[in-house]
Amino acid sequence: MEISRSALYDLVWSHPITEIAKLYGIPAVKVARACDDHDIVRPRAGYWQKLAVGKAPERSDLVSVKYSADDLVALPGSSSVTL
Repeated sequence: MEISRSALYDLVWSHPITEIAKLYGIPAVKVARACDDHDIVRPRAGYWQKLAVGKAPERSDLVSVKYSADDLVALPGSSSVTL
């Protein structure tokens, strides 16, 4: 499955990577690696716990000198499930 950088960015900032991986049927490390390979900043450890109590830090912007927001990111072995 392919997804735009901006869509993957929105996905990883709205759901934990483990949840995304489970829904798409791929290992969480592949989702994280796809983000890292395409300059997509992910929430740091503890983000979801802080968000649950209303103290989450601000979300980082989607910026890159190598990639545009519309570039496609391949999630290998994923099915077409939507969150």
